Amino acid sequence: MKYTITLFLVFTLLTCKNNNSNNNTTTNLNLTENNFDWLLGDWKRSNDKEGNTTFEFWKKKSSTEYVGLGGTLQNQDTVFKENIRLIPIDGTWNFEVTTVDDPPVFFPLTQQTKNSFTCENQKNKFPKKIKYQLDGRKLQAEISGGGPNIAFSFDKILTSFDNTKIAFTDEGEGDPVILLHGFISSGNSWNKSVIKRDLLAKGFRVIVPDLRGNGNSDQPTNPLTYANDAEIKDLQALADLLQFKKYIAIGYSRGSIVLAKLLTKDSRIQKAVLGGMGLDFSNPNWERRIMFADAFSGRAPLTSATEGAVNYAKSIGANLKVLGMLQDHQPVTSIEELQKIRTKILVIAGDVDKDNGSPAKLDAQLPNSQLQIISGDHNNTYKAANFSEAVLKFIQS
Repeated sequence: MKYTITLFLVFTLLTCKNNNSNNNTTTNLNLTENNFDWLLGDWKRSNDKEGNTTFEFWKKKSSTEYVGLGGTLQNQDTVFKENIRLIPIDGTWNFEVTTVDDPPVFFPLTQQTKNSFTCENQKNKFPKKIKYQLDGRKLQAEISGGGPNIAFSFDKILTSFDNTKIAFTDEGEGDPVILLHGFISSGNSWNKSVIKRDLLAKGFRVIVPDLRGNGNSDQPTNPLTYANDAEIKDLQALADLLQFKKYIAIGYSRGSIVLAKLLTKDSRIQKAVLGGMGLDFSNPNWERRIMFADAFSGRAPLTSATEGAVNYAKSIGANLKVLGMLQDHQPVTSIEELQKIRTKILVIAGDVDKDNGSPAKLDAQLPNSQLQIISGDHNNTYKAANFSEAVLKFIQS
């Protein structure tokens, strides 16, 4: 995959060629007091034009050089690419923009706070000003002067162990809670739930990733990128990125399958909720998993049990091959592994949810768990108020 320039820097290069000097009056800044570490990391634009995917990647090369790469993909094709830097020149920090075919263009810093900076080059036709600001956990950028003001909003993303990009949202303050979505879904599914709203209202910090192969995360087509508990490694890396010493995790449906394996790997999980799941996933030869893996991969004709799921996936534009790979390489947590988990766990399911085996049997294999059956079916229980009430009571006890 090729990386490409962010749109606001495209505007910069198109309008500032040969404008490398600047007559602004700037204040020489004490270089030892300047810190742009809040800029570091991998960022994905959240208010992009449909069909575009815009990134920025920032690293700190030294205390006097911050190196970035900006880019926009349009339907997976490169539309632009450039390198960006923050460097001091003659005692003043400069924002430097370089493309393959053009010389560097410099925007001296004219203002700075602990989490923002403004650069200006009044000789540019447009833009004359570029501003970056960390607003909560979002990176905001704006270009202005000589044309319309254009705002850009970026969310931090995770670049995982194999360079796969994992998208996630991060809202609220307080004790962190990670929500894990189910199959043929994404983190957006939790936006329909009462539990996410209630967690935020109760003062929790809520992190919702798109598991690899889903939503706004990368969807690699190499089957091996889903093997060997890749999703588990992603979630451990996410907790590392966010510097969690401890956290709560809530899974539903396939999210519970992933969470069960994560519980065997990450001791930072303080409490966990396994929703909409029985014990069947502990069988590496689980017939239901194999049936859906074969259906989505095209290895078997559709049946009455799989046709509805495949047709739904088609209707939302999901990648059937990727969904097949997710089933092929779905994490398996054996009964022996479940019996060794000491984390406090709530097993919760709807009273008519029997698709994935017995929740009571799952509860019986977990040494420190409790079982709650509430009114509901598989597809809707996690959205409901009774699910939220039970989960909140558990995690706040």
